[in-house]
Amino acid sequence: MPASPEALPLGPGVGIIKHHPSGLIALDKPPGILSHPNGPEDLTRSLLNTPYDDARECYTLPDGQDIHLIHRLDSPTSGVILLSTDAALAVELRRSFLTRDVKKTYLALVFGVPRRRQELWEDHLQIKREGSQLRTQASSKGEPASCDMRQLQIITGVPVLTLLELTPHTGRTHQLRVQCQKRRLPIVGDTTYGDFTKNRTFAQKSSQPRLFLHASSISIQLGKPFTTGTFTASSPTPKAFLKPR
Repeated sequence: MPASPEALPLGPGVGIIKHHPSGLIALDKPPGILSHPNGPEDLTRSLLNTPYDDARECYTLPDGQDIHLIHRLDSPTSGVILLSTDAALAVELRRSFLTRDVKKTYLALVFGVPRRRQELWEDHLQIKREGSQLRTQASSKGEPASCDMRQLQIITGVPVLTLLELTPHTGRTHQLRVQCQKRRLPIVGDTTYGDFTKNRTFAQKSSQPRLFLHASSISIQLGKPFTTGTFTASSPTPKAFLKPR
């Protein structure tokens, strides 16, 4: 662990939520910041402003210490993201993500109102590459994808908006964005799977040009030899989600 959390060369707007003696660190990522740079030109808009080794999945600090990335968030998505100063711990935690031994909760502001206040969403999603981009679509040939949806708040106006809590049980690429779109509840500001006309109208009335998807909390089990217990980190609900207009 660096001498102090403040020693981390944080990217623009990135904040430290908490850190654990095992070396686990939870950061709060703003929208538009990359989980890791795709090249040297991306350093100034990445989670940490320091070189990244894609093969080893870690940042390297000026003193030579490695900071390992545990998982990723899409650039437009804000919220909790985990790193580790311990390479062995990083391996174990990445395995936990693969086996779904992690509980993640997201907030999504969507156009429209769901048919039910609470529901299990189950779909099959297929990932395709379009040029250099990955795109996801609902397809019977795809992999199973599921999440729990809970309605939190309806925000009246034109158009009507709803704040949802989404708890995914699988981790497919762009899963939540596609599952919302499939149910005619496109996420506000989604320029890939969303309602472009409504996005444009919303942007004219709002000063919040972002994707309204936020990783609000994460809970992961820590095991020996690192320590035992559950590590939980939460990011506050962005004000824009409660007063978007």
